[in-house]
Amino acid sequence: MIYLELFWAFCKIGAVTFGGGYAMISLIQQEVVSRGWCTSAEFADMVAISQMTPGPIALNTATYVGKITAGIPGALTATFGLIFPALCLTSLVIFFLEQVKRSRAAEPFIRGIRSAAVGLIGAAVLFFMENSLVDGELPLYWKSIGKAGSWTDLSILWQGILIFAVIIILKKTINIKPFGAILLSLGLGAALYTFFPL
Repeated sequence: MIYLELFWAFCKIGAVTFGGGYAMISLIQQEVVSRGWCTSAEFADMVAISQMTPGPIALNTATYVGKITAGIPGALTATFGLIFPALCLTSLVIFFLEQVKRSRAAEPFIRGIRSAAVGLIGAAVLFFMENSLVDGELPLYWKSIGKAGSWTDLSILWQGILIFAVIIILKKTINIKPFGAILLSLGLGAALYTFFPL
């Protein structure tokens, strides 16, 4: 049953992911693409839309995936599946938080979680780079085992790189706000991909 599948898929992600929404993106992508609920390109579009809408990115993405997979009930099921482990864990942790914060034994655990979170966020960065800045699969070692392919098979999407560079420069120089960055990216994307199509 699709609702049970949605709940279980997102419940697993919610239970094992630390580090916030961006750390969850690569796990959500792997789960939904492997189940055939969407393609990698469609998922990249979903995440872009989820980023532009109010609310946590992982929660928005779960809701979106549930909606396109099984309508409104699917959206509610996927959303609840994602937050259910956090609700349970938070309820437990709140009783022990002070003791854990003062415990030396917990320090290695916290450091390990931080390292894992950085790795998961890095995986999300590579996913977006592959779907926004280059046309083709990045021939990374762990993705290329048993496959043909090299860097020469890629074509660079200069439009995406230009938009990325403009936003980074504006963020560093005038600290452009997220809403302004989204609007500017929308305008630049519409102009560049209209006048210089792929």
